[in-house]
Amino acid sequence: VPMTGDGSRRYYGAATLTPEMTTVPASVDVTAEFLGIAPALSPNTQTVSLVDLVTVTRADFDYATGTLTIEAHSSDQYTPPTLTTLGQDLTAGVLTLTGLTVAPPTVTVTSSAGGSATIPVTVIHAP
Repeated sequence: VPMTGDGSRRYYGAATLTPEMTTVPASVDVTAEFLGIAPALSPNTQTVSLVDLVTVTRADFDYATGTLTIEAHSSDQYTPPTLTTLGQDLTAGVLTLTGLTVAPPTVTVTSSAGGSATIPVTVIHAP
């Protein structure tokens, strides 16, 4: 599977799962071939764990109501994992916490499939 770089030394690739596949492998072997480099270097192979890509689309704290709303999703649509933040699970990708007096500076959402993402919290209706 060809890999695409994101400019920060991380590379992504996607393989299509077929209907007869019942599980996703826990790891894959990734081989880097150094093409066009003289003298030629030997290919380098590493075994890496597969994790999902977590995207946090919203982390808003409403100061007026003391409500923190977090929305996130996982790239794993084959076996949707549990997403967790601040010790609680997101239901259908959303978690709403009420009765807060202060917002956390950031929110990290972690996935039971190994991925995670952190974003700053946006304060709305600030004093």
